[in-house]
Amino acid sequence: MRELEPMTYRTLALVELARRGVSPQQFPDVYHAIDTSRNKITVFDELIEYIDSYYKGSRKLKAIPGASASVEITSYDEFDYDPEAARKYLTKEYQHVFFVLRDVIATLETFDAATIEKAVKDTAKNFSLKTAALVHPLRLAC
Repeated sequence: MRELEPMTYRTLALVELARRGVSPQQFPDVYHAIDTSRNKITVFDELIEYIDSYYKGSRKLKAIPGASASVEITSYDEFDYDPEAARKYLTKEYQHVFFVLRDVIATLETFDAATIEKAVKDTAKNFSLKTAALVHPLRLAC
């Protein structure tokens, strides 16, 4: 699937949605969701689940109780997090770095442990931070 041209991939994804009786219009920015699914799914049967998770919850800037910063989070009905770890790792001084890291990870061609690790290390280096300053908050977010 990775070898498919982007427009061919998008067309086949839309065909899969139609085959399942799912209207693309029910998803905002469906083309963006399809495009980001490209390296995350291995067969088109996984597309519906991916798109559902892509839109599950709502994304907004939200203060975490006791933390010194607001962060963009996806609010799920049952989104659990450790408030003590949030206070410790989600600090205002690193807020901008988390947004950069999010954008870096979102654009990775390959989504595997080695590639993510390199992206985290490179981002930490670019901001003159220790890797742990990004790893711990990233673990909390996942």
